[in-house]
Parts: sequence; C-alpha cells; structure tokens
Amino acid sequence: MLRRAAAQGCRPPSVPVPSGRRGLKLRKALDELFYRDTLKRRILEVGVATMAETIPREIGDNDDEYVDRVIAFIGDRIGGFSISHVSGRFRTGAILSREKSAEQIARDIPYLIDETTAVVRFIIPCLSSRTAHGVDFNLDEPAQAREADVKLEVRRIRTIFFEFFVEALVKTIRGEKLIWMLETTPTGQRLYAARPDQAQAKRKRPGGGRSGG
Repeated sequence: MLRRAAAQGCRPPSVPVPSGRRGLKLRKALDELFYRDTLKRRILEVGVATMAETIPREIGDNDDEYVDRVIAFIGDRIGGFSISHVSGRFRTGAILSREKSAEQIARDIPYLIDETTAVVRFIIPCLSSRTAHGVDFNLDEPAQAREADVKLEVRRIRTIFFEFFVEALVKTIRGEKLIWMLETTPTGQRLYAARPDQAQAKRKRPGGGRSGG
C-alpha cells in the first residue's frame, strides 16, 4: 500500500483469474466499466434507492443528478487496473500416494496440472486521507480525527467495487471453482473467496427463471 503518497491507497481485491481467452474476455468486461453509459446502466440495475444507502443523495438531487454524483465518485477513485501473469502448479483433487496418483494418471486423469493465472490489481486512493506536502514530505500518520472519514470512504469504495467490478468478474468467469480476492486498506486486510459456478446457480431457478435473492 502506498502509505506515503498524497493519499493513502485503498487496494481492493487483487483477483487471480484465468489467462488466455477467458482472461481477454474478463479484460473486455472490466474495460466496459470505464464508460459512462455502462456505469449509468449498472447504477439503474442496482437501483438508485439501493445505491443511496452507500452514497447518500443530497437534498434536491433528481435521479440524473444523483447518477452523475455516483459516476463522479467512481471517476475520482478508479482510473484503471493492472494485469500480471503467473505460472502455477495445482492438484486436481484429494492428496494421493505416488501409487494411487500413478493409477489415476494411467487412466488419463492428471494428478498435477500447470496453469497460467492472470492477477488483476486495482489501486484506489482514499481521498479522505489526502495529505498536502510542502518542500518536505510529511511522514506522520493521518490525524486520528480523520479515521472515521477514512473508514466510511473505505466502506463506500468496497460496496461500489463489489457492485460493479466484482459483479462483472463473476458474470464473466465461468468454469472456475474458486476465485480469491485480497483487499488491503488503511483499516486492514480482508480475504474473499468467490465461487462463480455457485453464484450463477443462485441466480437461476431450476425452471430457468431468476431467483429473487
């Protein structure tokens, strides 16, 4: 985390995702969220009233003005992302003995597999912890009086990030059993685990309709 920059970094989840064709599909889905019309559509999908629970409306705001306010909040904080690729080696199931794994391999079922993973990172400034520097850098921690403001902003950033960017990720990545997401903020770290296949199943009723939850 960039603790000595003009604003403390709120780093929402670093997300390991598959590379290759699915990685390109994910990048395209995330790219869409940098366009105003996509953000507006997503805000309306979530619902203005629901969004107002995270970013309060100001007195006199109509819906269009409020949507502009939410987009401005995102625009001030989320400007891009980075993708790096790492090579990993994983078991395909339970731990086996050499003998049992050899029997499995003989049945053309691999025991260990190689996989290249793309790690997506977002670094988001917490504007409430912004510090003005003169000729010399002020290395002191932010004033305690601002702690409540920082916590509130982190909570708002987290909600926006999950409603927009993680939602796009889960919808895009299918066929993965588990996606890890690591969040680092001035208030600490959180580790999330998402199961895209289960999330898709929850959205659909057995008859093909959509569930209410």
